[in-house]
Amino acid sequence: MMKKAVYMLLGLVFLWSYVSCENGSNKHVKSFPDKTETPDKNQASQKAGSEESGDLYVADSVIVRWTAYKTTAKVPVSGTFVKTGFKLHSSASTPLQLLEKAYAKLETASVFSGNEERDGKLRDYFFRKMIETANIEVRTAEIVPSKSMVKMVVRMNNREVPVNFYVKIKENSLSGEGDIDMVKMFDAADALSALHGVCAQQHTGPDGISKTWPDVHLHFRVYYHKKSL
Repeated sequence: MMKKAVYMLLGLVFLWSYVSCENGSNKHVKSFPDKTETPDKNQASQKAGSEESGDLYVADSVIVRWTAYKTTAKVPVSGTFVKTGFKLHSSASTPLQLLEKAYAKLETASVFSGNEERDGKLRDYFFRKMIETANIEVRTAEIVPSKSMVKMVVRMNNREVPVNFYVKIKENSLSGEGDIDMVKMFDAADALSALHGVCAQQHTGPDGISKTWPDVHLHFRVYYHKKSL
C-alpha cells in the first residue's frame, strides 16, 4: 500500500508508509545516493557488534523499504521513497558503528510503490492528513551490540517515537528490521481511515471484508566496504 522511501536507509529508517490500493561522534558525515541492487543471499552473517582489527568500515550507500498490509489475509504491499537524504559515520571500526548518530529524511510526497494510483492516494489521503509530515525523519538514539539492536527515533505526525531495529551483518552490508503501528504509536487513525475510505474496494479480500492494517514493517540496508589501515 505505500510507496518508495528509498531504496534508502536506514535507512534506517525509518522507515515508512502505508497499505494502499492496487487495481558519530561522526568525524565526517556523508550523504549517499540510493542503491537498488540485491545483496548476495549466500553471504555469511556476522555478529552485529563484531570487530575486525586493522580495518575501517566505510559506508557506500543506503536503501530503505516499507511493507504495509491489506485484506484480512494481510496481503503485503511494499515500497520506498524516491527522494531521501542520509547522514552516516564516514568510517568506523565496526560495521555497527556506521550507524552512530545516523540521520535520515524521507520526503513523503515521493512515496513509490510501483502503482501510480495508489501512490497518489498515499500522498493525498494518508500523509497529507497527518501533522507536519512532509518528511519522515529518523535518527539513531542508541546502539545495543549485545542485542544486535539499534534504537532509532522516528518523527511523523508531530510525534517522536523510539523504534527498535534488529540488525544483521553480512560481508558487505548491514541490515535492520523493525515494526511500527501507525495508530498506537503515531496516533494516525484519522489518516488511516481516510486512506481506507478511498481504498476499500482494493482492500477487500475473497471473504468480502475490507481491511487496512495499521502495521508497517520497516527495512534498511547499509552497503559498505572495508579499508585496511
